[in-house]
Amino acid sequence: MKFTFFTFAIGLTLLLTGCGGGGEDWASKDPSAKAVSANSFDIQMAWTQLNMAPNTSPTLTVTGSCEGNYVLSNAAIQNSEESGVTYHYNRSNVNRSYFNCAAPFQGGANYYTSLNYFVLEQGQYKNYYAFDDAYVYVWRATATFPTAAKVGDAGVIGIIDSYQNNALAGVDKWSYVIEEDTASSVVFNLVVKAYDASQSASVTNDQDGTPYKTEQFRYVVGPSGSTIKLRTYDRKDASGFTIHAQ
Repeated sequence: MKFTFFTFAIGLTLLLTGCGGGGEDWASKDPSAKAVSANSFDIQMAWTQLNMAPNTSPTLTVTGSCEGNYVLSNAAIQNSEESGVTYHYNRSNVNRSYFNCAAPFQGGANYYTSLNYFVLEQGQYKNYYAFDDAYVYVWRATATFPTAAKVGDAGVIGIIDSYQNNALAGVDKWSYVIEEDTASSVVFNLVVKAYDASQSASVTNDQDGTPYKTEQFRYVVGPSGSTIKLRTYDRKDASGFTIHAQ
């Protein structure tokens, strides 16, 4: 069974493009720039900026089980009103092209889109619901991103149940790790693990089990969460399929 979840996303979502500067990998270009920042970073603010403005990630080059390209984008925020209640939503897209794949994996060009609904709490974006052409994704509670994160911090952002034809089809767990970058920036590593429906109880009890897919979206976050940009994307499946996009 195939599940597609966007971090944006949801996108999940996830999901997951870039705004502002800060995506250049200065630490790799100049090793002397790499440092453990003593500052704290508002990841919640950065996530809000990422999802509330139209933006497109750099075109990432894919290596691993396949070669290719990977691009994430968000459309402009929209509002709708029903029975006096205002709803906020945006559309997220994943545009990927895989080719020259190692057997038994197959390549191809795919374009996925999802519609992400969210609430605004004190001006901050909070994921809570999304859907695409096959699944409905429901957050068990609104997403929780850190507001004063430092290098070495880690935690759970939230758990999402995916449904198809009103039946539970899978579970996604979002978590994060704050990694070093430079003296004025950090890497926000968004980790999305996907499980089949049979593992729902294990995920709920923080017993991760074995995800059938693990994705890592590494964003560079600037001072005070003022900028955020996707730097790399990694995926590892239980089947052995593995890619790195940078």
